[in-house]
Amino acid sequence: MNVIRYTLFPVPLFVREDNLFRLSYDLNPTGFIRWDDAQIYNNILLSVPFGFGLPFLRKVSLKRMLLAGVMFGVAIEGAQLVLSLLIRAGYRTVDVNDVMLNFIGVLLGYGCYRLFAAIVRRISSSKKRGSRLCWTLPFNLYKTFS
Repeated sequence: MNVIRYTLFPVPLFVREDNLFRLSYDLNPTGFIRWDDAQIYNNILLSVPFGFGLPFLRKVSLKRMLLAGVMFGVAIEGAQLVLSLLIRAGYRTVDVNDVMLNFIGVLLGYGCYRLFAAIVRRISSSKKRGSRLCWTLPFNLYKTFS
């Protein structure tokens, strides 16, 4: 729900005459170089929870996650475009760079999920063998990833 809140709202109720039918879009894929760092990080961080949470809902392969990452960004930008057309004003910029940054965020979230799943698998397999992994977790994590 926060994704919708941050990407679509606030919807302007009163639009000035000079903004009517003026759609704002950017189809230059290298345009994000001019952006400030906050916008880049915000677009990436916005989509990390989707990449982390989707594998909890259903089993997802890397190929499907790549497709879901692209579709997530396209859905957000498409919703902004449709809403701008419905209210007949370009209050949000439809930007291809946002799609790319959202895709990166989804992949980062999926990578965090895979790391988290590997750690949990390692802990649960060690508990089955009767080891004392809970007391030696920092050492075992260091040994696993070094």
